[in-house]
Amino acid sequence: MDMKKSDNVAGDISGDLAVETFGVSKSYGPVRAVDEISVKVENGQYFVLLGPSGGGKTTLLRLIGGFDRPDAGRVLLHGQEVSSLPPNKRSTSMVFQSYALFPHMSVEKNVSYGLKLLKLPAPEIAEKVASILELVGLKGYNGRMPHELSGGQQQRVQLARSLVLESDILLLDEPLASLDANLRKDMCQELKRIQEQVGITFIHVTHNQEEALTIADRIAIIADGKMIEEGVPKEIYERPRKKFTADFIGQNNLIGGKVIETDGNHVIIDLGFATVAVPRSEQSPDKGAEVTVSVPAEMIEIAKEAPQDNDLWQFLQVVYEKETYVGFGSQHQIRLPDGNEFIALTNSSDERFRLAQGDIASIVWPTAVARLHTS
Repeated sequence: MDMKKSDNVAGDISGDLAVETFGVSKSYGPVRAVDEISVKVENGQYFVLLGPSGGGKTTLLRLIGGFDRPDAGRVLLHGQEVSSLPPNKRSTSMVFQSYALFPHMSVEKNVSYGLKLLKLPAPEIAEKVASILELVGLKGYNGRMPHELSGGQQQRVQLARSLVLESDILLLDEPLASLDANLRKDMCQELKRIQEQVGITFIHVTHNQEEALTIADRIAIIADGKMIEEGVPKEIYERPRKKFTADFIGQNNLIGGKVIETDGNHVIIDLGFATVAVPRSEQSPDKGAEVTVSVPAEMIEIAKEAPQDNDLWQFLQVVYEKETYVGFGSQHQIRLPDGNEFIALTNSSDERFRLAQGDIASIVWPTAVARLHTS
């Protein structure tokens, strides 16, 4: 289907950027929902706004779509200022968290509703509706009523209703939140397939990190109304720059310490009961700085004896607490000398981890996987 814009929207689709915000802010009474966020989204990109509930993601999406106006800052679509334009004058369509279907209308009538408001000829409407229903996997469902559809099918109808308007930016507000885990995984794949097929820009809000990592070309972490950091999924997961991201994405162990020296490509951190080396970052902190070290739980190994000294590995002596079976393996709870808890994720079939509560053991991880965070 040709996804060209209607004539009643602002902007043109030339240039590399679909969306730019410059220092946009929005408050509701004393609550600063969005606080000077600047973001750039490229044309044809699947961009995900990820973060905890109440962090400002949906408010930012509504500012882009024109459902709210910023108190400060600017919103540009394809290089054109649209901060004061209403939603129907922007090159965007919105998929809401609730299905918001007309319960008394069939699938076909729900999808064609917006086209009829545009007063398109009936044959053109029928052609567009048939094309979009096939795209979202609902061919032959034209006469079904919303109550006859599953949750996933209802979400596909709402997606079709937005896509059929042929806007070149689709805004999705927690579109999979009400689906069960298995259906959510299927719909993630479907959304990515549809986005790649139509080639338009998707901006997707979610608090679910697995969902974000599955579908995103690029992820922005939003919390407390602020942009925390942004990057491709692999960077966000494996090399988080900020402490918040390390704590929010994946299952990382965090522990505080103080910088005591820089040794070649590593920073040496005093944890109070031991020292560890962490790879230097672009902005490594000065000696004496308070920092946080993060270590991915899946990269930690457990051994009854400490390894030989090796710059490629770090180790700490710990007290073993307990093992919890989690389906794909086991989660091991361990206690550091200062009382802090670490978690290791392992293959439960590995006999090396048959330790009893209170056993003294060592945890070991590759030096290269740890990250240093100053904020």
